[in-house]
Formats: sequence, structure tokens, C-alpha cells
Amino acid sequence: MHHQLVNGISDLELFFEKLTPELEEIFDMNQLKRDLGYLKQTMKKVPDI
Repeated sequence: MHHQLVNGISDLELFFEKLTPELEEIFDMNQLKRDLGYLKQTMKKVPDI
């Protein structure tokens, strides 16, 4: 389960990479990427449930 969450976050990062040019007009993509990176690091530290 834990690895699926980390992989899901990685997939989200790739998804946002593709959409970044369009979304940067609306959102602060750098902040969003930092938040995702932080979430991914946190998930790696959480033990498997």
C-alpha cells in the first residue's frame, strides 16, 4: 500500500510536468511541485501499514 502511494505521487508529478505550461497561467506550479515532493518524502518515511 505504501509503495502504491509513493508511486501514485510520482505519477502525479509526471502528470503535472506535462500540464505545467498551461497550468502555470493559473497556479503556482513550483509551489505545487514542492508540496508534492514534500508529500512524497513524507510518504517514504511512513512504515508500511
